[in-house]
Amino acid sequence: MRIVHNEKELLENFDIVKRESEAYFGSDQIYVEKFIKPARHVETQILADKFGNVLYLGERDCSLQRRNQKLIEESPPEWLSEYGREKLKEFTLKIASSSNYVNAGTVEFLADSDENFYFLEMNTRLQVEHTVTEMRYGLDLVKEQIKIALGNSIEDYELDPRGHSIEFRINAEDPNNNFLPTPGTITEYREPTGNGVRIDGWARTGTQITHYYDNLISKLIVWGVSREEARSKGIRCLEEYIIGGIPTTINLLIDILKTKEFVNSQIHVKFLEENFEIRDIEEDEISSDRPSKVTISLEDATNPTLAPQRPKKVGMDLTGNIKNPGIIFAEMQGTIMDTMTKQGKKVKKGDSLFVLEAMKMENVITSPIDGVIKKFNIEKGQPVKKGDLLIEIEAKF
Repeated sequence: MRIVHNEKELLENFDIVKRESEAYFGSDQIYVEKFIKPARHVETQILADKFGNVLYLGERDCSLQRRNQKLIEESPPEWLSEYGREKLKEFTLKIASSSNYVNAGTVEFLADSDENFYFLEMNTRLQVEHTVTEMRYGLDLVKEQIKIALGNSIEDYELDPRGHSIEFRINAEDPNNNFLPTPGTITEYREPTGNGVRIDGWARTGTQITHYYDNLISKLIVWGVSREEARSKGIRCLEEYIIGGIPTTINLLIDILKTKEFVNSQIHVKFLEENFEIRDIEEDEISSDRPSKVTISLEDATNPTLAPQRPKKVGMDLTGNIKNPGIIFAEMQGTIMDTMTKQGKKVKKGDSLFVLEAMKMENVITSPIDGVIKKFNIEKGQPVKKGDLLIEIEAKF
């Protein structure tokens, strides 16, 4: 999903979106819809059996996103009015009943500031974030799917939702580097525990995160009697969650939970894009017991780097040349999906140069300076390794 504001951006992104659609869903069909700003992303959960019974399992807020992909999901949405809940319930039940739907299903909407809802899609499966609904309703939705498939009825189910649940996606990506994927080896792994804490994951110490698959490492889900209790528990668990060796979203998620916008349920889908900056680390935050993001300066060049647990030394991994900012190296292993320039062509700072695909995500690499393409070592379909010299731009002022 990509936002375009003009014809130029439409032309640049059209083929990219088609390829992403093919990679994720096996079809390159795409569609265009109205862009709403500011917008919240809200979805509803249902269970439906073959006898026409439909259970409405409430709403989830999925507005905290990066690159239009969810990072935090919670239930219920605290900002949603009772009138809004009833409208969403009405829309959802109509969709399920009119299509004779059978299974677990998720109906997704965008909402504007006046609680006008815009239908996005219905996912005829469980979502990653179904866990927050399970925590509130005390149901195992996977088990319920199987029971429905076996022909069981849900007519006599009594629902008793309680408390508040929040899910955090722990991704192998670097928030301080435009959320680029960070394949590598996990050198230390330690999960938080406690009442109302759930981890859905697969990683361990020594796990290799590769560029061939999605970069979701695990899901941390917390439950509390109130939203504030769940938020506080989320902060505690994220601070106890140790993943060494690669940058992850953990520290970013902690920062988000501490913002006044999150505390006051004022998050929208562009919150990160409009508000997130590399945060200066206070002296008392640097600990030998967990990784910290620090910035190292060398000859007027700066580079954020991850200080692993209990280090004796802190290294600096530069993906560019501090003497020549026009030299572009591959920051990750991946495949060149498209090129937008060629050797000898003039470019301006910010111009799109090529598209690099890694971990099922396409990243548009732009020119860091004004200049002329001196070396162009890539072509469409070419695999690249981290550290490969891709393009050299000669500065022209």
